[in-house]
Amino acid sequence: MPVPEVAGLAELNELLGCCIREIEMLGPLPASPFPTWEQSTHRVNQRAMITVRRNHYSVPVRLVGRKVAARVGAREIEVLANGDVVARHPWLRGSQLRSVRLDHYLELLKNKPGASDAARQIVDVLMLCRDHDPEIVELAVRGALAAGAIDGRAVALLIDRKTRPPAVAIELPDRLAQHQRPAPSLGEYNQLLDGEAVGQ
Repeated sequence: MPVPEVAGLAELNELLGCCIREIEMLGPLPASPFPTWEQSTHRVNQRAMITVRRNHYSVPVRLVGRKVAARVGAREIEVLANGDVVARHPWLRGSQLRSVRLDHYLELLKNKPGASDAARQIVDVLMLCRDHDPEIVELAVRGALAAGAIDGRAVALLIDRKTRPPAVAIELPDRLAQHQRPAPSLGEYNQLLDGEAVGQ
């Protein structure tokens, strides 16, 4: 918008008055938001990627061979399967560029033939980040290592303890108070001991 050229403050105020009158003449904003993206359908290739406007974006490997929808916005691309968002990527401006997320390939890495047990445990720890804050996962990894545990199951156990809701105290009825019983006595036992002493 060009900077207005005015002779003085009074003329500038007069111009601003016109702007205010224009605002009053504008219609109200829509009551509900309307989509500002462009949607298209794509088939997921064998590399768990879709091609949108000559660029490639990864999706979860379980979707290979299926059709998904892509919403192209001003800054990002959302990928949907059965109406659920399964991936988000920044919109790449160029050609033949790739946006890949390691998280989309974790199941493939876990079940890779010849993968070592240590590699599978690393994948298990990375998969914990899907359901938990990465900071909590990192703290659990540090805790497991500090305790000398190098097993991914130890990390999962520490996360479970950290995220488990606090225990609620339960009041149990005092069942002993319901039955009036005499205090225990050792009298009969003492009689047995006395009898043994007499027999000797």
